[in-house]
Amino acid sequence: SDGWTITYTDEAGTVIQEEISLPFDTEYVSEEGIVLTRILPDATEDYYVFIEGYHQDMEAWVDGVLVEEYGGANHRLFGRTSPSVTMMVQVTEDDMGKELSIRYSSEFNKYRTNLRSVYMGTQTQFLHMMWDEYMVDVFYGILYIAIAVIWFLIYFVLYFLFKQHTDVYYLGYFGLLFGAWILFNSRIRQFYLTD
Repeated sequence: SDGWTITYTDEAGTVIQEEISLPFDTEYVSEEGIVLTRILPDATEDYYVFIEGYHQDMEAWVDGVLVEEYGGANHRLFGRTSPSVTMMVQVTEDDMGKELSIRYSSEFNKYRTNLRSVYMGTQTQFLHMMWDEYMVDVFYGILYIAIAVIWFLIYFVLYFLFKQHTDVYYLGYFGLLFGAWILFNSRIRQFYLTD
């Protein structure tokens, strides 16, 4: 989280460049967005840089070469911002010691001004971190879907055995929709959906 240099243009049109620690928040950033830079540390093996985006389009450059990008402006069906996501950038032995630049942009100033943490480590470490942070979301999403299935079963049993229409299937619909909303609103969705 330390050792990052940030560059952006403020409301007066002044280019600001300063060393910061992440997370970082400021009042105003021009539409070009924020550029975050750092020299990639050396390591004994390849690793990943995990970049958290909060409704931001992101681009990652290593020594001026675009290596990863995330954003949905070209294929977004509706809405004007990208979902929150963690973008993974692989760092090979050849990349170590080079400059990593991350450009954050968004259509809205409140999203452009907010930078979250950037982590470095292996994919296994990242998966453990994500699981520890979002396993409650997954648990409750699956729990609500399971409860929905039980309500649907109760409805079908009452209908086929007693020929009664009851309104318990509304509870099943609600549980199914609520469970799906929890699962697809969590940042863990990036493991079962593509961007």
